[in-house]
Amino acid sequence: MTKERKLSKAELLRKEAFDAENERRIAEGYERHDLTVSVSKANWLGFVMSMPFVLVLMGLFTLLTPMDYEGWDMAEASFFPLVVVAIVLLLTVLHELIHGAVFGWFAPHRYKAIQFGVIWSMLTPYCACIEPLTRRQYIWGAAMPTIIVGFLPAFIAIAMNDWGWFVIALLMVIGGGGDMLIIWKLMTFRVSGKEALFCDHPTLPGLVAYVR
Repeated sequence: MTKERKLSKAELLRKEAFDAENERRIAEGYERHDLTVSVSKANWLGFVMSMPFVLVLMGLFTLLTPMDYEGWDMAEASFFPLVVVAIVLLLTVLHELIHGAVFGWFAPHRYKAIQFGVIWSMLTPYCACIEPLTRRQYIWGAAMPTIIVGFLPAFIAIAMNDWGWFVIALLMVIGGGGDMLIIWKLMTFRVSGKEALFCDHPTLPGLVAYVR
C-alpha cells in the first residue's frame, strides 16, 4: 500500500476551498469526473508524451544546422552543464509564471485565483488555478509555457545554428510533458452537447471536470 503524501499548509487550504466548490457544483447538478494521475506516474508519462516532439525537433536540427566542431571551445564547454542547470531553473520559474499569467487572465477573479508551490518530495513545481475554466481556456493555460520557453526557443536555435540553446529548449519541451499529458486528457474527454467546466485538482497532477 502506497503511503499518502503529507500535504503542505497551502495544499490543505486549497483542498478545503476545492471541497466547498465541489459540493456546490454537485448541488447544482454537475457530475464530477476526475482526470488525474499520481505525481510519479505524471513524471514518466509526461516524459513519454514529450518524446515525439523532441525527436521531430532533433531531426529538424540535424537536417538544417550543420555542426561546426572546429568552433567549439573546450574550456567553455566544461562550464556548459552548470550554465544549462542555471538557465533551466530560471526558465522553469518562468514556465510556472506563464501558467499563472494565462490562467489568471481567464479566471473569474483573475490573479486572486492563482497559487504557486513546490511538491518537494518529488521536486515538482506547480501553478494552480482554484477557479473552474472552460476547456479552451484550460488548454491555452496549459500549453503556453512550453510554447514560449520550449518550442519557440528551439526554432530560434535551429534558425541560428545554436546547439547550446537548442539543448536548453529541448529540456524545456521535456519539462512541459506533464502539461502535454493534461492537454491530452482534456482533448480526449468527450462531453458533446453538455456544459463542462474544468478545475485543478488540489493535491494531484491533473484536473476535475464538472459536466451537466
